[in-house]
Amino acid sequence: MSVTVNTVYCDDIRFEQQGKVSIIGTFGGAVLLPAYPATLPKLGVVVSVMIPLDAQIKQVRTVVYLGDDELKSHVVTDLTPPSSDFPADFEGPPDVDFHWHSVDQYFLLSPLVIDRPKALRVKVFADDAEYKGAALYFIGRKKAP
Repeated sequence: MSVTVNTVYCDDIRFEQQGKVSIIGTFGGAVLLPAYPATLPKLGVVVSVMIPLDAQIKQVRTVVYLGDDELKSHVVTDLTPPSSDFPADFEGPPDVDFHWHSVDQYFLLSPLVIDRPKALRVKVFADDAEYKGAALYFIGRKKAP
């Protein structure tokens, strides 16, 4: 099993009570812009890195790029496997067996200026290996109508 990178691009990310995360206004593979340059007031990037427990990875570095420019990055070194034990006053299915460790990361880009056709990309470096998430492409008119 290898590392899997899931990427969601959205208008906003909200952290709710009880540990929930709301992802508002998700984008598909492309954003149509009226013209270049264009400014998005805010764009969220949600990255979920799924790591097999037997991979024994020590560090995960996630980088968000716009074209060739690195916009933001984050390093996670606490990759403690999840516990399959429930708290004493909870019960769950008897066959719970975790095979994956999920490293979830949230990035807000505000504002985001797109000056020409570009892609927003996510790369994850798990120890020495590189993995890529899905890209978001910006497509626009050369001049406003």
